[in-house]
Amino acid sequence: YRVEPSGINSLFKGLTVWNILSHPGGETWLATDKNGIIRLQGDSVTGNFHRGNGLPSNQILDLTTDEEGNTWFASFDQGIIMYDDNKFLSYGREEGIAGNQVLSVLFDNDRHLLLSTEEGFARYKADCERIERQRSYTIRDGLNDAGVNTMTWYEGSLWLGTNNGINILEGDRMRSFHLNIKLPDQKINALYADSRNYLWIGTGGGYCRYSGGKMVTLTQSDGLINNEIQTIIEDSSGKIWMGTMGGLVRLADTIYTDYDSEEGLSFTRIN
Repeated sequence: YRVEPSGINSLFKGLTVWNILSHPGGETWLATDKNGIIRLQGDSVTGNFHRGNGLPSNQILDLTTDEEGNTWFASFDQGIIMYDDNKFLSYGREEGIAGNQVLSVLFDNDRHLLLSTEEGFARYKADCERIERQRSYTIRDGLNDAGVNTMTWYEGSLWLGTNNGINILEGDRMRSFHLNIKLPDQKINALYADSRNYLWIGTGGGYCRYSGGKMVTLTQSDGLINNEIQTIIEDSSGKIWMGTMGGLVRLADTIYTDYDSEEGLSFTRIN
């Protein structure tokens, strides 16, 4: 395979993308570090939300949609932001957001808004244009670290990655992952549950694949291109892709392939 740089790079100099959303409207939305939200149709830019046209923050770390079609943005400095195709609404400390730096956003099956921040994790009731905090978790409530970097659903529970391992929220009960001690590094950057019921754990020291109480680990000393795993996704054919601080990794069953500048990557730090 040869990696071809996107033409988007020439339109937005120094572009850093934190997350990508396949939007229900058919567009691809990029959450960026300083360019707000970039909207794409194929390789063409169809729109750009930024401070100049209403988006409260240009630093967007995560994004998702709810059942009503609203889009929610996790921002670096302005809490959580909702866009309803007409206007932006921003929610911060006044609405009970613990910390203005929102790192990850999800919804549960009861349509509760779930936010992880640099100060912990909380669940909110999102009602039209209002949000109301229902429960929050900090170190006092069982979290193993002050902040939560990432979260995902796995086997009916919410898994939360911190800089000190993994917590698991079962109902209202928070507990620590029993294999935290076996992780290659306690800094958890990414969690992803795939279609085959594997949980992929991206850490600062390599990745793990967990299922059925067993965990397999791969690190740089085993041949991994870089230990710092930043993001993990699965494509439509079941292949796992990982973005690292030193290139891109593809896993197709037992076949490992990596990509860096030799294969055409214009920048090897994959967020």
